[in-house]
Amino acid sequence: RDDRNDAFATQLHPSSMPRKRAARQPFHLSYSEGTQMSVERLWNVLPVVAVAGSIAFGAGVLAATPGSRHPVNAARFNRVTGAEDATETLVVFLVSSFCGASQDAQLKQAMREDRSRMLAEATRRGSHVRFVGAAIDGSFDSGIRLLTEFGTFDELVLGSGWMNQALIQYVWRDLPGPASLPQMVVLRRTVHLAENDIGVGHDIVVRRLVGKAEIRDWLRDPTSRF
Repeated sequence: RDDRNDAFATQLHPSSMPRKRAARQPFHLSYSEGTQMSVERLWNVLPVVAVAGSIAFGAGVLAATPGSRHPVNAARFNRVTGAEDATETLVVFLVSSFCGASQDAQLKQAMREDRSRMLAEATRRGSHVRFVGAAIDGSFDSGIRLLTEFGTFDELVLGSGWMNQALIQYVWRDLPGPASLPQMVVLRRTVHLAENDIGVGHDIVVRRLVGKAEIRDWLRDPTSRF
């Protein structure tokens, strides 16, 4: 996109990405306790998870067979969605370490500070909002370093470069949009807890912000709402 309000919006074209060594396997991290986690803490958590997973696997704890069903814990579900029947707002923030506009200091500040104000207001209204940070990098390391500078997220989508899952869902295929970074996509969906299943409605795009200036101005506008 030729963003006239933001001359530094990066066009998503292979020629704009420097060649890197072979990308690592994609890493998707999400957690469902209804709290937000600083990306910085992830480095402290990963070794513990790896050790615990190895021990559990050796003990046969993880020996669930394909197709086995596990009851949905209603209390945990409610902490994520706010209620057994809820409308959830999902905010997907797409950036990349090779994008100059994604490095903007004022954008990082707005994401850390003004986003917190908007989230507090949403909570007072009884709205549930989740933030997904997506780093469109071929490298796990560079993506997580960049997202750390924007604050906290409920879920991360890292790696795979042009085939990053968030990019497939919100730019290339499912909900196509302009191929530019940085970009913020605000979506709404309905969520319902059944006996042993979670029903999730289709995502509806309610707002798409492209370019550092557009995202920053929207976050700083006191009338803006999630």
